Amino acid sequence: TARPVRVGPVSGRRTTFCVPLENNLFRAVAAIGIFGRRQTYRQTPAGCVPSGTSGDQVQTSVAMLDVGPDLQFIVNPGEAFPGLMLGGPWGQEDASCPNRPNPPVPTWHARATYRFQVGLGDDMIGYQKPAWSFFHDTQGSYTMTDCTSDPHNHGHGLEDESVGPTGSNLVAQNLTALLDGEADLTAQIRQGRYVKADGSLTDAYSAPADQGAPGHFPNGAVAIWLAAPGSSTLNAQPGRPDSGTIVALPNVGSFGGRRVDGNGSFMDFDGGPDLMGPGIMTRGMLVRSAGGGVVRRYYVDVYPPITVSGTLGHAIPPPVPCRDRTPPTSSFKRSALRWSRTRIALTGSASDRGCTGSAAANTYSVPGRVAHVEIAVARTIGGGNCRFFRVHHGFTTRPCALPRWLRVHGASPWVFTRHGRFPAGSYFVLLRSIDAAGNRESPETANRLTFTL
Repeated sequence: TARPVRVGPVSGRRTTFCVPLENNLFRAVAAIGIFGRRQTYRQTPAGCVPSGTSGDQVQTSVAMLDVGPDLQFIVNPGEAFPGLMLGGPWGQEDASCPNRPNPPVPTWHARATYRFQVGLGDDMIGYQKPAWSFFHDTQGSYTMTDCTSDPHNHGHGLEDESVGPTGSNLVAQNLTALLDGEADLTAQIRQGRYVKADGSLTDAYSAPADQGAPGHFPNGAVAIWLAAPGSSTLNAQPGRPDSGTIVALPNVGSFGGRRVDGNGSFMDFDGGPDLMGPGIMTRGMLVRSAGGGVVRRYYVDVYPPITVSGTLGHAIPPPVPCRDRTPPTSSFKRSALRWSRTRIALTGSASDRGCTGSAAANTYSVPGRVAHVEIAVARTIGGGNCRFFRVHHGFTTRPCALPRWLRVHGASPWVFTRHGRFPAGSYFVLLRSIDAAGNRESPETANRLTFTL
């Protein structure tokens, strides 16, 4: 299933900055020269300046590399946990240290179709994970006191091999700023929640046993519900300014009386289709145009608390067109009819009323459309037989009860003209129309015309 990427220029950008050495072990080995010629830094009003082995910061960098328009390498200076670079399903209520900020997710700000994470890029500052997930154990690595318990078990022994929580967040922030220099114009990052088929939100979902704390895992979801930009409120009442945006799978048209605002497919952390989702890799939804191009990438930020007013109803399939069972109607315009031994000209009109939708049946109205109009022109010859006009010229003999139908030009009005030498006798014309749903009009007395040549 591999496909070639488009050819284009290769270019890169890099940002250098300083991060605090919050890890006491790192500061100690820096002070005794274990880092070799690498020096530490300290922050001054003029910026981050070298400070030999006595500084409390270290200089590092992030970078990005573009290879043509379709491929981006996202470069971080350590070994990053997926939660930092790719985002995760955790909410603030799941954080070990909720007083610390949640960093932006760099990959959500990338623009290329294919995005590759490059760890240990240009540096090695240890393991990196969101600051709120750091829990400082009793081994003496950290002396900060803003996080004293880990009720959700987000702590990890590898935190002892990291510059610290602030450095992790700074890496994500600087990498995000770098990627924003060439932003994905289709992307929106919005606070929100995943919605299940019964209308409940992922707040109430318990994660599988191997996925830790409850979080906001999208397993079983059929839609996303996004707060308005800058808002953290969702209101289930339709038409309210804070009712947000609901994007659902194609088989969902509404939740109770709340219609969805769009349909799409689930999206993974790289902004591509989540072929396994919704699940651990899902981060939002993709909305495509009729031609298949991406119109919008909605990334769902589930970390901030959301205020929800009211409840959504069960998922209801989108309305389907009502079934048109009523045939169209057609008629002759008698004032414009002309016939002679060498020319016959007929005209008239046709119409179709379609069908009317019903909320109870979850259908919508379909306007009528006449597909085409047909006539049959014949001279009676006795014995139940008639001589019917053929498509272009001449006659064909067959029982009068089995008309030879000819398609005319137009519908409303319709026109039929035939030139030739027509024998004297009694003629009749039958008229019928067919609508777009395939309903055929039955010829009746009103649709029958007789004349004599």
